Amino acid sequence: MIRGLFFVLFSLGVYDVARGAVTPVLHYNFGKAGNVTYAVAPRAVRSSTGGGELLVVGQPVFYADAPGDRKMKGEGSILFDGKRDGYRLREESVRWGDNRLLEVWVKAADTGREAVQTVVALGDGAESMTLGQRGDKWVFLCGAGGAGGAEEVEIGEAVADRWVHLAAVVERGRGAVWMDGRKSGEFLFEGAVAPILSVAVDAEGGRAFRGSIYEIRYGTFADGAFSPETDLSLHAMRSEVRTTRSAEARAALVAQLEAPGYGKEVVRTLSEERQQHDWLIRPVRQASRLYVRVADDRQDVRFRLDNGLVSRTFYLGDNIACISYKNKSDDTEYLRAVKPEARIRIDTTWYDVGGLAGQPEMSYLLEEWLPQMTAAPGAFVLEKIETGVPVERYPWSRKFHAPAADWPPKGLRLTLTFAAPGDVPQVKGVEVRVHYEIYDGLPVIAKWIEVVNDGARELLLRDMECEVLAVNQDRVSRMHVESDYSFALANADPQGSALMHYAGDPKAYHVGRSTTRWVPDPEYHTWASHNQAEDKFLGFPHHNLLLSKLPMGPCVEVEAGKPFRSFVTFELLHDSDDRERQSLAHRRMYRRLAPQVTESLIAAGITSHDERQLKNLIDQMK
Repeated sequence: MIRGLFFVLFSLGVYDVARGAVTPVLHYNFGKAGNVTYAVAPRAVRSSTGGGELLVVGQPVFYADAPGDRKMKGEGSILFDGKRDGYRLREESVRWGDNRLLEVWVKAADTGREAVQTVVALGDGAESMTLGQRGDKWVFLCGAGGAGGAEEVEIGEAVADRWVHLAAVVERGRGAVWMDGRKSGEFLFEGAVAPILSVAVDAEGGRAFRGSIYEIRYGTFADGAFSPETDLSLHAMRSEVRTTRSAEARAALVAQLEAPGYGKEVVRTLSEERQQHDWLIRPVRQASRLYVRVADDRQDVRFRLDNGLVSRTFYLGDNIACISYKNKSDDTEYLRAVKPEARIRIDTTWYDVGGLAGQPEMSYLLEEWLPQMTAAPGAFVLEKIETGVPVERYPWSRKFHAPAADWPPKGLRLTLTFAAPGDVPQVKGVEVRVHYEIYDGLPVIAKWIEVVNDGARELLLRDMECEVLAVNQDRVSRMHVESDYSFALANADPQGSALMHYAGDPKAYHVGRSTTRWVPDPEYHTWASHNQAEDKFLGFPHHNLLLSKLPMGPCVEVEAGKPFRSFVTFELLHDSDDRERQSLAHRRMYRRLAPQVTESLIAAGITSHDERQLKNLIDQMK
């Protein structure tokens, strides 16, 4: 019963074979064997076509790995040890057919064994056809017309730890082999096949394969009906097609990153050095920088905003995604999952701005997931990267005894420009600019967005989320977030941005609603479901998705040539839960980013009507 929980077969309907002419005879998919790596594989596996039960040989195990986008959906494969693990089927009642398609998704564990290893074999001895591995080559072997010999055809290069799709097709005695959808060889085979199917071992239990198998499919078809475009099960290669399609645009972005720019520095490695000084006691003089790292293969591209106290790291794949947000004073990671850079609602439709889709688990982020994550459908795509000095948000000059301060504050601004998806005519000509600022000597990053309309019609910007951040649960209390949307009591909220303090709970009509929202993440399924009882009586602990958005609207029409600029969100990362230390950090932030709070008008009062005493007071004030 327990083993049964580890294995769920898919129906044929989820694969891209519905349009093809191949009639499935046997179809085995190991993808849903379970979510626990090294769980014991099932003793028997039934084909999703309804018959043909594979019986286990040895003790193979489930492994949490699968080709392409299937791994991103939490699927896995069966791992075979190369000694005796496998599966075998003997089925006299199966109609094997004369025109045949045999295909498999497979990954080799090593390439050092020169003897043939069986991946999947149909038949026995001279009446057989085998997809296998010999050393660093994938090979196909078939019985030579019942003469007792065997013909071996090379399919392609076998690379350890890389998923590959192999197929052999026989039509009217003429055969061909395919690798990843490309024809790579031909052979002749006019013999029948014995009613035996072997997986990872041959019919005698030898020639064992060491590696992983995700899917096996065998089918028949009528003369002239086979088409590789529709009949090969290449569903797991979709993400690779998308990446190839955007290669030219991606290369242009990499060139932009490597070009000289204000505050930009190209490095071989991104430093993970922890800050050694207490910034509240000893000022940190490190200048804010944008560090760019491009791997030698030009595939792993990252850039990081860093001032020695806080760092925010971005990964450039199909689109851009923030993959790390660290407080360097205590070397802690605040990010648990990838989210869009922002979200906007135009008319009635929400659009992601940047981000990558396909992270299988939202409570943590693994490096090996990044290359397989893809741009979300319909998302705005990064097209330009610029750096500059921080902007002056409002005019201010030093007066009224304010201490000396740089205005605008010293630091670095990063602007990411996103273009509308080309296949969505409703937002043609629209772009979104995401601005970041990082400041010298402060563990603070500011963020805001601009929506630009260069299209032929006015657009209605109904709603926007200027920050969408999946935060680790234990870091929520160490992150202070507020915005400059703060006037009268419009931004006053006991748990929000304005740091208002109340005796008891204020009435709803006495205060506005903050731009800062901590809400449950609808994609975060690791914990028990959110419910109202926990919220009210227990203080539901998993409000760990940060949204920075207006309480209502903006619901404005964005005209051509008149960009809409959002409020600015400020994020201060604390290194302690101590209230006094956090208060000191707040004050330091305000003095630097809102220096008008340091102005001090000297006032005095006098109760005497004596003219001489009044003049003495004026002299004293002077």
